[in-house]
Amino acid sequence: MRARFATTLCPARPTTGLTAFVDWDVFDGLLLMVYFGNESYDRIEGSAVMVAPGVALSAAHVMEEWIAAVTQGKAGCMLTGFVKGGQTYWRAVGIRVDAETDLAIISLEFAGETAKSKAVRLAHVTTRTPEVGGELMFCGFRGTRARFEKGEKDVELAATGYFSTGKITAVYTTMRDRGLYRWPCYEVDCITRGGMSGGPVFDSEGYLIGVCGSGMDTSEGETTPTYAWPTWPCLLQPFRPIWPRGMYAGATSLLEMKRQHCAVERPEAVRGNQPLEGSSE
Repeated sequence: MRARFATTLCPARPTTGLTAFVDWDVFDGLLLMVYFGNESYDRIEGSAVMVAPGVALSAAHVMEEWIAAVTQGKAGCMLTGFVKGGQTYWRAVGIRVDAETDLAIISLEFAGETAKSKAVRLAHVTTRTPEVGGELMFCGFRGTRARFEKGEKDVELAATGYFSTGKITAVYTTMRDRGLYRWPCYEVDCITRGGMSGGPVFDSEGYLIGVCGSGMDTSEGETTPTYAWPTWPCLLQPFRPIWPRGMYAGATSLLEMKRQHCAVERPEAVRGNQPLEGSSE
């Protein structure tokens, strides 16, 4: 893969309600499936979104259960994006989670592809706070099985990709409550399914406004309403990207990157924000 980078607004057409999408390559690799594996099985845990070369955002609860096993070499974490004619594969080499916001910054290294991609496609981040009544679109994957057992042959993972759109019913700029969601979030009247957590949430103009967080489960295995975690709280969080080699010198933050590497609309809106205490990398 060539190190040519192209930021983009949401490349998909907004839909009504929860809809499975057929053209998986519509996102050109920026929507990622997150899966973990150990000696016994692989499991699709959630979704993520590419926001800079070798950097993805997701929800912390997608990653936390596996971090110890990955650190100890007992499990691996891979992310897959779908492009025209094939797939791109990424290996997670660093995960910075923040329990105070349930956001995760994932440092990736390129692990291969089945089709030649001309560029790394990246979402275009916004710091704007949406208004009640505005529309948001959630995107992500759900595995067809809870886990994929390993046998003598390679494991073939299967999933369904979804869009889900809905109206914002509440905006919490600091927290929803002290017990459940102690961080900024947007409540949206829409249905999502398990596995979409960590996937991108786009506003009506196509900007990445957050990631799919959590919600209230129904008996059908769906979630409604659904909450989105805004991305702006993590823009100044320091982390260590490593791909492409030589591009980054040590720790940095998304806001400190060059705009052609991480496009942020209205970056001045979060200047002065401080890294939250209790963070871990």
